[in-house]
Amino acid sequence: MAWLFLNDGLSAIEITGAVITLSGVLWVVTEKAPDKQPALSLSGIFFGCGAALCQATGLVMAFAVLMQSNINAIDAAFVRLAAGSLLLAIIVGLSKRGAYNAIIKQVRSINPLPLLGAIVFGTFLAIWLQQISIANINPGLTQTLLSTAPLFLIPISLLKKQRITPRSIAGALISLGGISILFL
Repeated sequence: MAWLFLNDGLSAIEITGAVITLSGVLWVVTEKAPDKQPALSLSGIFFGCGAALCQATGLVMAFAVLMQSNINAIDAAFVRLAAGSLLLAIIVGLSKRGAYNAIIKQVRSINPLPLLGAIVFGTFLAIWLQQISIANINPGLTQTLLSTAPLFLIPISLLKKQRITPRSIAGALISLGGISILFL
């Protein structure tokens, strides 16, 4: 999309690094669980493709704004989160009568510290770092780096004492090799 709309393409070495990185990620995420393999759903594939299109569109739009204005990454992150929160509040309000009361009741019944940590580190910090990446490197490279998010489940699985397969380790190492090519 960046190449098409912003005339901002990738070099041959960057394309090679991206393909290697994405191949490693695909190798990890397509590993089948021994007995818990869900059936593919056409609607799931459709919504997954739609989500990827929306993410790519947002990334290219953010890149264009960050390149053509004086806004910095933290302000861009705040604008994105505020707009998303407002839209989500509107959608929730329109979706079901009493939805706000149900959400408030549920939030009151949980420990707020893990929620606050997830909001700060899992949402705000992640979006801020994404905006820094968008402001400093090609959108295609940023999207490639964002695609490695599933690999972060490997150390989390280790912390939860779950078995890590040699295939997932190999896929992660392949992705790391691709990432290193991206920054040659």
